[in-house]
Amino acid sequence: MRFVYFTIILYISCFFYSCNIFNRTPSFIEVSGFIQGTTYRVVAEHKDNVNLQKSIDSIFASFDSVFNNYVPYSLISRVNNNDSTVVIHDDFLYLLEKSRYFYEITDGAFDITMAPLANAWGFGYKNDTVLPDKQTIDSLLQFVGMEKIRIENNKIYKQKPHVAIIGNAIAKGYSTDVIAEFLLSHAITNFLVDVGGEMRVYGNNPQGKMWNVGINTPLEGTAYDEYSVIVSLENKSIATSGNYRKFYMKDGEKYAHTIHPKTGYPVSHNLLSASIITDKCIDADALATACMVVGLEKAIEIIDAHPQFQAVFYYYQQDSLYTYISKDLEQYIVHK
Repeated sequence: MRFVYFTIILYISCFFYSCNIFNRTPSFIEVSGFIQGTTYRVVAEHKDNVNLQKSIDSIFASFDSVFNNYVPYSLISRVNNNDSTVVIHDDFLYLLEKSRYFYEITDGAFDITMAPLANAWGFGYKNDTVLPDKQTIDSLLQFVGMEKIRIENNKIYKQKPHVAIIGNAIAKGYSTDVIAEFLLSHAITNFLVDVGGEMRVYGNNPQGKMWNVGINTPLEGTAYDEYSVIVSLENKSIATSGNYRKFYMKDGEKYAHTIHPKTGYPVSHNLLSASIITDKCIDADALATACMVVGLEKAIEIIDAHPQFQAVFYYYQQDSLYTYISKDLEQYIVHK
């Protein structure tokens, strides 16, 4: 299998002028590193009493010990391995509650219990190398669905041992929020937090303006710095999901990483990418995934029914690329 990993490309206006911008604006600093199989970057106003790099790395290390499916001793891995001694703490409970909320408002399109399906198709933490047949998919669907798990007295119970949770469609967004809340708790009110493309911005950029965020044109072979839409944000989060970079080819067929939890198969429709703008990045992350599952028409219905969410959708129609932008978001679009 040949994997092409999808990374959300975001354009930040304060970086466009020069790579030495921070020499001209010493009140801001940038720290970066690796987390959850991707990269992170934080741009924030400088506070002498906060060791930003050390603090953020410590937060991410703690986060990994809970939500990283690739770490055998993490809490989520212990749950999946049926460790009966696991006690669920508030962070994990919060993620489960958010997951259940988006499961309900999307009619099951967002589902963290789809780990068996993700693994079977080669997009999970236990990647198979053989394409699953219909019999395999049918056998795995019995383990999928948020109703298969429940919480009582801070312990998680699964209907069947093979029920498993995967956090890659919500954990990055949540970690973005955790870092943002840490900054706010230290009176840092101008910042950008970017975890693998999931972003939360607050206040102003180093130039004293709103943060400009660009969304990559969702076509195979598109340059990482090619943008069709740039949106100006303040005190908001944005997350994007799409199938144009994370897929593999096998026997001449393309298999995208977005799998429908109801059918068990990779989706096939004309929606190329979904970008969600809202207050919390955990919400944007989850809903962007759900929109890619249900396709354009249903995604628009979900957005229309929940005005706290705004969206930018790229889609194909009659061999041409089109953009759908939420009505209330139009005023913040600086380029399209």
